[in-house]
This record gives sequence, structure tokens and C-alpha cells, in this order.
Amino acid sequence: MKKLRIALIAMVIALAAVGVAACTGEKKPASEHTVTFQVAGGGSIEPQTVKDGETAVKPADPERIGWTFDGWYLGDAEYTFTEKVTQDITLTARYTSVLGGEGTAASPFTIDTAEELELMSEYIEAGASEFVSANYIQTANIVSALGEPVKNFTGIYDGGNKTLSLIAPLFGTLGGTVKNLTVSGEITSDAENAGLIASIADGALISHLSASGTVPASRANPAAKPPLNGGTNQNKKTTVTETH
Repeated sequence: MKKLRIALIAMVIALAAVGVAACTGEKKPASEHTVTFQVAGGGSIEPQTVKDGETAVKPADPERIGWTFDGWYLGDAEYTFTEKVTQDITLTARYTSVLGGEGTAASPFTIDTAEELELMSEYIEAGASEFVSANYIQTANIVSALGEPVKNFTGIYDGGNKTLSLIAPLFGTLGGTVKNLTVSGEITSDAENAGLIASIADGALISHLSASGTVPASRANPAAKPPLNGGTNQNKKTTVTETH
């Protein structure tokens, strides 16, 4: 009986303590939340574990070839890292393309100047794969100073019915599409294969294109005057439609 009385007294004291805590606003021990960082094409960032009510630490700006970092976003709102974290959240890095556009069919990268054509070449040379298979549109007549072809290209280059003057083939190996372009040039390449549009066409589609100029390469395709692509088509599915 005595043990039962002691147990009842202990229970009453515990309940009283809970009541006091509720009246004085005493909080539960702080929980923890995970802040995840979503980066497209800019590497990866380790998630952060943040105590309830505290703030996350802003990481270094993630670099992405060919893009300018615009900030971190939680949904559609820019995140400033002054907000208290009260739940798990995912922050997304947003970027703006240096070339303009997003490289998609609906929003192609825009090539306005010779300098932007050089940037396109640099990004592909640097290994930014998203630029290799992207959509581009040329929006002005351009005189290019590219001394070397843009490397392997599998995307779509729409000339926008503009003109492009070249001193080297536009592409090295072309597996994509080039269309709606008037191209001219005095190609000075000493490569075994060379052409105005590509040194080698591998499953490419070249259409609605007008060409003029000279290509002195030893294996230039004699069937095209001047040759649009180099002396060897690696894939018989390559299609060339020349317009004048």
C-alpha cells in the first residue's frame, strides 16, 4: 500500500511539472532539418543539417560553364539565408545563359556576334556537354575569326537566314543539323578533310543552305562546289540540301 501511495505521488508531481512547463512556454528540445542544394550542371553541394529555428550557411556560388549564377531560390522566391529553418527545404540554383536563351527548341541559345560564336566553341572545347547537343539560332550576319572548327556537334544550328563568313570549317565532326544559312569563306585549313560547314559529317542534316568560296584541303568533296562538308561522310544517313 505504501509503494502504491509513493507511485501515485510521483505521478502527480510529474503531471504538475508538465503543467508548469506548458504555462511558462518552455519548448521541446530543438529538432534538426535538412537543407538540400539542387545544382544543374554546376557540380554538387553537400546538404546541411540545421537546428530548428536557426539559419543555413550560404555556400560558395556554384560555377557553371557558360552561365551566370543568379542566386538560390526556394520555389519562386529568392533565398537570402537570413530565414529561420523550421522544416526540410530544397534550394535550387538559378542561372542566366551568357549567350542568352536556354539551349532548348523553344528557347535556343542566340549567336549575335563573332565573339559569341567563339564562346560557343570555348564551352564545347571545355567539355560542357549541354552545349554540344543544344539548339542555337544565329540572329545577325557574322564574319567569323574562328581559326579552328567548333568540336564535335550534335545539336541544331539554325542560321536564321543570315550570312556567316568563315576562315575554317564551322564544325569538326558534325552529327547534328545546320539549316537556313548562307555561308562563304576561303578555308585555309591544311587538314586532310575540310569543308565550309564541317570537316566530317556523321549522320548530319544540312539543309536550306547556300554556299560559296574555296576549300583547298586534299580530300575536299568534289561533288559540292564549294564543298559543304569534308571528303568523307562517315554515315550514309548524312543528308545535304544546298540552295542557291
